[in-house]
Amino acid sequence: MNNLSRYFRILSIVVLYGLLIFSSCTRPRPAPGGGDPSIPPFTSNESLPDTVLRPDPVNCLPGSIKLINQRNTMTLALTLDPGGFVDVTAVTATNGTYLFRIQNLQPDCSSPLGPPIGPIAIQYGFNYAGSFTRGDEICIDASRLSFTSFTVSGIAALDNVLEDYIKDKIHRRTDFEMADRMNRLLNGSPLPADDDARCSNWILLPPNIAPGF
Repeated sequence: MNNLSRYFRILSIVVLYGLLIFSSCTRPRPAPGGGDPSIPPFTSNESLPDTVLRPDPVNCLPGSIKLINQRNTMTLALTLDPGGFVDVTAVTATNGTYLFRIQNLQPDCSSPLGPPIGPIAIQYGFNYAGSFTRGDEICIDASRLSFTSFTVSGIAALDNVLEDYIKDKIHRRTDFEMADRMNRLLNGSPLPADDDARCSNWILLPPNIAPGF
């Protein structure tokens, strides 16, 4: 091999190596695979607007209630790339509390009937895994939440209505918190407070996507 050929071979290796470094720097990963915890636990606080829950979603029937003074508080610990799954975040929640009061409603589903009941506190914990899509604004394309504990009000007639509603609110808030933290990490800014955080094609994540989930 002459000197000129050797020179071009060395030059090509240097250029290729430089391109590899450049490509790895221009698309940052949230964390190396293997589930290294990289975001310290933090507390999420959310106040929700008053919500009317009706036994029949279409017709106004007796038994309709309004949830007032709703507040959801939970301590979240995030693990990036659990089990080596890139762009998946696992979340463990502890000390979750969902506070609210119940206002019974007249048959018109709007006028109050008697004084409100409560406050009522639901205590809970859960494991969560979510997959997110990168872009100018991070959104969650798939997620799943599995409760490790959930204590309801103890009033059977109410719990049938309340449990699914409250669990859905907790799931959606966790989607937001996860998307917000990833947006801060990858894009350098928080999500708007009223952002839905779920992608338009959001789906329920299959089970066992993250260790312990």
